[in-house]
Amino acid sequence: MSYNNPYAHATWTSAASSSLSNWSGLPPPNFTPISHEPYPSHLPPFPRSTSVNFTFIVKPDITNCIVFGPQSWAYFKIVTNPSTSDFTVVQDANGKNIAATIWKEPALVEVAGIVPRTSTKQWLRLSSSRRYRTMELYPSSSSGEDPLAIISELDGSVVLDMSPGALQAGLLDVCVVATLLLMSRRNIDL
Repeated sequence: MSYNNPYAHATWTSAASSSLSNWSGLPPPNFTPISHEPYPSHLPPFPRSTSVNFTFIVKPDITNCIVFGPQSWAYFKIVTNPSTSDFTVVQDANGKNIAATIWKEPALVEVAGIVPRTSTKQWLRLSSSRRYRTMELYPSSSSGEDPLAIISELDGSVVLDMSPGALQAGLLDVCVVATLLLMSRRNIDL
């Protein structure tokens, strides 16, 4: 079954700067578009030869899956409480919880050390035209629009392609969580 979610084929854009190790003294984060308005009929070019691929192997959906990365290593495990289905955690390769989503009203998300507990609709804001979402990533110092990540669905698996710059900037965890939210088929605007 094919599923077409316009938010799933998102492209994060940012400045060419990829060094974010020191947040002190930086201006507050701005909102960077995930997609362009109106929604593009095709994705912008993304250099596959330089991107790093993460594949979400769903069991039975993205809220219960394993995320494989380079060299087919398991990087993350996404687990949802089977008795209530209202709490999902993202664990790193060592089994440490690095993020959580609570699927009640309001739906909440938290990424350890990066995103304090906030509503999903605030973290991945829907535009007034309802055609794209924005995410608070980090301050941009130029108007360059280099793709940081692209989410797609391929043969029943979800694929997150990330640029090396996005990985160096420490955006892997937030991109995995954003992928979870966008591909969960749940209402994140509660």
